[in-house]
Amino acid sequence: MSLSARNVLLVVDDDPELLALIAAIGKRSGYDVVTADSGAAFRHAVAQSHPALVILDLQMSDMDGVEGLRHLATATSSNRPDVLILSGMDHKVLASARQFGLSLGLNILDALQKPVRMQELETYLRKFNGEHAPLTGDEFRRAIAEYELVLHYQPILQRTESAWVVSAVEALVRWQHPERGLLYPAQFLPMVERENLMLEMTDYVLTESLRQIGHWHMNGLQLGLAVNLAAHNVTDLHFPDRLSQVLREYSVPPAFLCFEVTEAAAVGDQDVVMDSFARLRVRGVELALDDFGIGTSSLTQLYKMPYSSIKVDHTLVAEMTTSQQARTVVAALVELGHKLSLGVCAEGVETQAAFDRLDRMGCDRLQGDYISKPVTAAELEIFANVWGTGRVEPSALMAG
Repeated sequence: MSLSARNVLLVVDDDPELLALIAAIGKRSGYDVVTADSGAAFRHAVAQSHPALVILDLQMSDMDGVEGLRHLATATSSNRPDVLILSGMDHKVLASARQFGLSLGLNILDALQKPVRMQELETYLRKFNGEHAPLTGDEFRRAIAEYELVLHYQPILQRTESAWVVSAVEALVRWQHPERGLLYPAQFLPMVERENLMLEMTDYVLTESLRQIGHWHMNGLQLGLAVNLAAHNVTDLHFPDRLSQVLREYSVPPAFLCFEVTEAAAVGDQDVVMDSFARLRVRGVELALDDFGIGTSSLTQLYKMPYSSIKVDHTLVAEMTTSQQARTVVAALVELGHKLSLGVCAEGVETQAAFDRLDRMGCDRLQGDYISKPVTAAELEIFANVWGTGRVEPSALMAG
């Protein structure tokens, strides 16, 4: 396992015997252990090993604890480790050091006074390592089997002649892990891709989200559904048949489903991709080219593949309010989409200024946290009903 692994433990102490003892305990507890017996060695280890956890002595011969905490805060601003303070100083000093670390934005797990019982420290380290160990494919398969994956829905507004209405939702997956709490896609998708579980995850998301859409339709809430389609699904020639079966099972007309496909997902065997896309479109399913405006061959994709809409990338939308160039690009993309008879959705609408500019540009659909963050199915129903009354501004409906 490399030193960039998530379970690297950095032990910082100038007592060689204690340093060796804690290092041995750390190795028994499942860590890759790095040690530092001086300030210089500490700074080098932080830069090279990217630790997940640092056990820090406050009294080093060439570095005090305040200096060490400040260095951790500045040197690891993008990926800060958790910190366990371990020192022979009195409780008042330990409490002050802990408070100082927290004020710097560090996650100070605890401040323990020496001498500490080694059995207690080992229990502590094993617990922390268990909570931060890499996720596994077996865990994810269990998550699917036991319905630990949950869906949140972000509303998508549609322009009409008289108003903006809630016309669809994008389904976004979360993992309610029994030990780690609610996990977001960035925390588990790399593992899912590495373990070749994207097909299983997409099938799960589709089944559960279409079940929800079917339930809403039965109760008079006529919403469309947008779901991200991964590269594996694009090249799976059996996928359209499985999809048709699920659509029939939950009585959802195909026109209410839109797959959002990134340019990268459509790269590969173009004949196979075109086969899959064409079969989906023939069956009435919509296709949107996602993250439009930042790729290298998006224009080629537009006329080669049977897309029905484009989604303007959120980074361009975010820059509109401060950059004339971004505003010009977004306006041109909206116009291009319309000239190609494609619907245009802007994602990442974070402010009223962006909302108003996109409205004036004639954008067809809008999505973003200014309108609403992703919410649970129950919260989405409330949002759709309140939005429909026209009694409140979009920002007042933002979910926490």
